[in-house]
Amino acid sequence: MELETSETDPASWQESFDSTREVSTYLRGVQAGMAMLGIYLTGLPSVPE
Repeated sequence: MELETSETDPASWQESFDSTREVSTYLRGVQAGMAMLGIYLTGLPSVPE
């Protein structure tokens, strides 16, 4: 009988790690985009508050 070893299986662990890294990279890109947008909007002349 074979035990379920999905959590300790190196391949599946690497797969979940890669997907987590993809998500964090995506979120970092979104944050950078928001920062650039904020800088752009702040840099516009005479923006009514």
